Amino acid sequence: MNSATNELPVIDLSGLADNSRLQAIADNIATAMRNSGFMYVKSHGINQETIDSLIKQQELFFNQSLIEKQVIAINKDNRGYLAQG
Repeated sequence: MNSATNELPVIDLSGLADNSRLQAIADNIATAMRNSGFMYVKSHGINQETIDSLIKQQELFFNQSLIEKQVIAINKDNRGYLAQG
């Protein structure tokens, strides 16, 4: 994160499909993760319908009761739900 502006880095993935910018993109991701641990991604190729569906699904999941969410509690592979706290 740029401490002067408190902005997250923006990683442009255009050029990834044809490998024309693969190393530059990898370097930008590595820098973003080292410096802030977060990033915005653009030109990722994921259509808006898919993004909207994902947002809707996460809303449905997190609006469930704790008991319902714990049905898929985190497992030995670090996959699943882990309650806050």
